[in-house]
Amino acid sequence: TAFTGGMNISDDNIAAGKTKYVQDVHFHCQGPIVDQLRRAFLLNWGFCTGKYSPLPPASGLPAGESHCRIIMDGPGSEADVLNDIFCGVVNAARQSVRIMTPYFLPTHGFMSALRSAAQRGVDVKVVLPAKNNLFYVHWAQFRLLPTLLEAGVRVWYQPPPFAHTKLLAVDGYYCQIGSANLDARSLRLNFEMNMEVFNPDLHDQITAHIDRAIITGKEITASELAALPLLIKLRNAACWIFSPYL
Repeated sequence: TAFTGGMNISDDNIAAGKTKYVQDVHFHCQGPIVDQLRRAFLLNWGFCTGKYSPLPPASGLPAGESHCRIIMDGPGSEADVLNDIFCGVVNAARQSVRIMTPYFLPTHGFMSALRSAAQRGVDVKVVLPAKNNLFYVHWAQFRLLPTLLEAGVRVWYQPPPFAHTKLLAVDGYYCQIGSANLDARSLRLNFEMNMEVFNPDLHDQITAHIDRAIITGKEITASELAALPLLIKLRNAACWIFSPYL
């Protein structure tokens, strides 16, 4: 048994009665993917402590119907593994892309993939938190949204409490869950771990969760962003300049 997803071990996550609690989604995993998760933990633990434990043998015992794979990324590698996979998956999409993320400052490559998908008729929807715990990230997002909206990407802000959820669902069968945000810090500076899941049923559950947030959220339009006061636009642009470090 193993667990993965976006949830932190924090009172803000587990104390649902608090006024400032965080909403998130976590996943209970069984089967051979548990060996991959344990291996990932031991590798990260070894990198931090210098003490590498023997990697466990694969159990090989199947469970469930999902085909899964762990993706590890971090500053220890020269490759932008997660960013490349995000771009590849969206570039391959033919029907739909659903994204839910707390911090949305994607790379130029991923921005291009989203724009290209929307322009060729893929239904691309992004859900972000209306109230962010990092206000400067929230402001920086407004600088890049017009480029996406003009290409046909649709964006919603879901109401509080703050949603720390990180989900990707594509074309009725592909999902990504895990720790990575869609920003430069996650994709280039942090140690992150995501899981690819190929399963239509899980895809439908994740899509339903995202669609429920869309129903209660507010869609952002290009005309609204264009109508923002000049000082607000300058503030957003100033935050965007520092987006590689946010």
